[in-house]
Amino acid sequence: MEKAKFTDLINRLSLIAEKDKWVPKYDKNLDYFYWTKENISRSALLLQVSHEASLYVTPGGKVEGVLVEYMRDNFVAHNASYAGFVDQFTKKVDESTYTIKNKKAAEKYLFAFGESIRADIYQDAQEICKGDLDFDDLLKYATPSKG
Repeated sequence: MEKAKFTDLINRLSLIAEKDKWVPKYDKNLDYFYWTKENISRSALLLQVSHEASLYVTPGGKVEGVLVEYMRDNFVAHNASYAGFVDQFTKKVDESTYTIKNKKAAEKYLFAFGESIRADIYQDAQEICKGDLDFDDLLKYATPSKG
């Protein structure tokens, strides 16, 4: 994927999530936050794009979600404005996974969350990719999809 195309994709992360109706989920046992399409493609790779975030990306370059490991213990610690975010996950999906019951609470956080992830990606690109957001370089950090 061309650098300009990947950069544009990162810049439009919140809009893509809104358009594709990504669902926010939080695994309380793992402290993982998932914001993804309902069904992620089997071909999607989990691509680490910052210290705290990874994207689910198809081989064609389509983003289908974001994963933040250690949401409460790491991301929130570095982004104080999200202190109450994980507390919004009250609707049980399965044994340890929850989603946000209150749509207004979800909207309050999610668009801004996308912008925070975008900022983190650019900040960490300084270290991971020596300042460049290059899709091919980031693919070196890709791992098989968990979704």
